[in-house]
Amino acid sequence: MQYASLALGPLRLLLTRPDTGAYGNAILNMAWSFHLARAVEAPLYVWPTVPDRLQDLTSLECEGVPRARVTALRTALIRWACRARVSGIGVGTLEDFGPGGRGTPEERAYFGLDLRERCATVPLRLRLAPDREEVARRTAAVLGVDSRPLVTLHVREGGHAADKGAVDRQKDTARNARIETYTEAVDWLVSRGFQVVRIGDPTMTPFRRPGVVDLATSPVRSLALELWCVLRSAFLVTGDSGPFNLSVLTGVPLLGVNITHLIGAYPLRPHDRSILKHTVDTETGRALSLDAMLTPAHLKQRWVEGRYRFLDNSPQEIQAAVEEMVDVTSGAGAARVTAAQRAAREAMSRFLESDYGRRKQKGRTFYLGAGYFGRDWTGQANRVSA
Repeated sequence: MQYASLALGPLRLLLTRPDTGAYGNAILNMAWSFHLARAVEAPLYVWPTVPDRLQDLTSLECEGVPRARVTALRTALIRWACRARVSGIGVGTLEDFGPGGRGTPEERAYFGLDLRERCATVPLRLRLAPDREEVARRTAAVLGVDSRPLVTLHVREGGHAADKGAVDRQKDTARNARIETYTEAVDWLVSRGFQVVRIGDPTMTPFRRPGVVDLATSPVRSLALELWCVLRSAFLVTGDSGPFNLSVLTGVPLLGVNITHLIGAYPLRPHDRSILKHTVDTETGRALSLDAMLTPAHLKQRWVEGRYRFLDNSPQEIQAAVEEMVDVTSGAGAARVTAAQRAAREAMSRFLESDYGRRKQKGRTFYLGAGYFGRDWTGQANRVSA
């Protein structure tokens, strides 16, 4: 993300440039923008890298963070000041805001904040811009989204990247999953009084089930409506693709399914859960335990073509995780954390504190998160058949 702190006469603001070329990056950039604006107590001016993309996202409003309302003349002055200040459009370092100038340039740039911890512990109260909110509300009503508790679902298939001419690497295709493996979990949710909205893109496999609104393949699909649904959800179910970051931004509880990123996708908040894909060593034919995944031998070769296979979570695992998520978010099961879940979290912490883990962090402290792997997945992880 590119950013600058500007003072033009009486006008003082924080300017940020979300990377609207990539959805996941743009989501995180908006989260950082709101937290940074809070830190410097300045109005926020968002200048997207591609102004006409993801406007429903970049126009989000956050309670306690005023958006700078500027005239066309002031906009021109802001952009001129950015160009004049540094080489490169709109880039600033903000090093003068660091705690006594200490720490790495990145730490100084972010005012000494650990933004992962900030997103985990300081919720952002977000809303769509009023005009976009009204359109989304009306469209939702037309689609039949009603007053039932809502769960939003996203399952990466890879068609969106291919449609844009991109070629997925192994680390990308490993994140894909099949929507039909979620059917039992979705039917269970509907039987318990939930409505499910499936989000994504038109290249996805249609998903027609009672109680499901398949927004991904709907002709009235819009980003504003996706955001509207997520903001009203009891929880979000997704893999580690762009929409995963919507939970980071909005604070909506997250169930991560078919997760491949061991560290960066660890559940942030106490009410968050995730289950990893099972990793099979192709040389031995054995599925790795969590401890085996957290070794230099595995992590250094994780994405070497053909070295490992990644097995999707089964329908039974997904349903068990969904049932746990309903238990946790209802308040009844928030304290029911098993010994195996605690042990798995401790294993993650030990890795981060190891010499290799510290080198992976490149001198920075990584905030792990306060959530857990799913109960059923944690209990079964060492007994998966390859």
